[in-house]
Amino acid sequence: MLPGLVIPPLRPVVDPRTLCNLREVNVLHALEWGAEQALQITELSVRAGISARDVQKVIDHLVFRHKVPVGTSMRAPYGNYLIETDEDLARSVQLFTRRGLHSLARASGLRRQSLKRYLATIQPELDLYLEDLR
Repeated sequence: MLPGLVIPPLRPVVDPRTLCNLREVNVLHALEWGAEQALQITELSVRAGISARDVQKVIDHLVFRHKVPVGTSMRAPYGNYLIETDEDLARSVQLFTRRGLHSLARASGLRRQSLKRYLATIQPELDLYLEDLR
């Protein structure tokens, strides 16, 4: 490590050689550290040189497969960023947890089931989904 170089504990050292393709490398390099540097998908698309839809897919892949801490900010500046603080991590986890629970509650309402019963019904599907993420 170079003298004076400090890497915050949440900043992973990602070796680009472990990534699957150039699109992942480009998106990773396009992301900025910290919620205050969040970038919208359209900006990331321009920076990475790929479509907005592909940026979203690559971000999911970076998070699921490579465990890169990419956060999402729902306050200005809006967008995605590399998480560097415990506060940013907690905020992003809370955001995705609330989104997920809201979506599941809505689906259970459409099925006219309690959320608990609906979750039991989709458990096999959830197991398959989790296997696909590995």
